[in-house]
Amino acid sequence: MLEALRDAVRATPRGVLLVLDARHAWPPGPVVGVQPPPGDGGCVPATWVGPLGADDDLDALGAWVRGGGGTPLPPALAERSLPSVPAAQPAAPGRG
Repeated sequence: MLEALRDAVRATPRGVLLVLDARHAWPPGPVVGVQPPPGDGGCVPATWVGPLGADDDLDALGAWVRGGGGTPLPPALAERSLPSVPAAQPAAPGRG
């Protein structure tokens, strides 16, 4: 099911495909993390989308990845994007 998406990611510079396999915490279907390359060489957070249940979902995500990922997700996928939660930051010295 994910092979076409894997191919799209392999064809992109610095492409990485992350698939969350936590069946106990999510409805059935893959949850995929995509991270478009930043324009300024910095780092942008990954966007998690899922669960993906149909080949149409994977086709749309693959097309978005092949297009560079610099645009908003297609509406059908945006509805299933999961909110990003910032990572906990260590306390500043003397404040923890």
